[in-house]
Amino acid sequence: MHYVEISGEQWPEHCESFSLQHHGWLVNVRRVTTADLEEDRDAAIAAAEPLAVEQPLQAVTTQRNGQTTLAVTVGEGDDAQTFEVRKVRRLWRERADGAHQGLRIDSDTGTSLLVEFRSPARPEELDGLAASEL
Repeated sequence: MHYVEISGEQWPEHCESFSLQHHGWLVNVRRVTTADLEEDRDAAIAAAEPLAVEQPLQAVTTQRNGQTTLAVTVGEGDDAQTFEVRKVRRLWRERADGAHQGLRIDSDTGTSLLVEFRSPARPEELDGLAASEL
């Protein structure tokens, strides 16, 4: 796993671009302790309870009002869920072998929200739209 940190001034643009590029992709969402994640990523993920499993990504949005909040919305219709991360400290793009793996959002509270694709892929390798996009 390779992390690329996104600078704070780029968060709004990056989240908008990420949302457009990956809208409809199936994701898993987990909240983990940042220290555990940095010590042993696999163990931290194994111990974390999934918040959403294989749900279509709708959007990642930013809101700044004295502090930065990022919101991740997954699911469709009545099943849609939004997970907020307040007091965002760092935003990372995750990559594995050149493929997009997802996002890691670190908060000042010592937790991280992981938004990981079910199947990492390079966007340029995909063809067509998801059924939900038709």
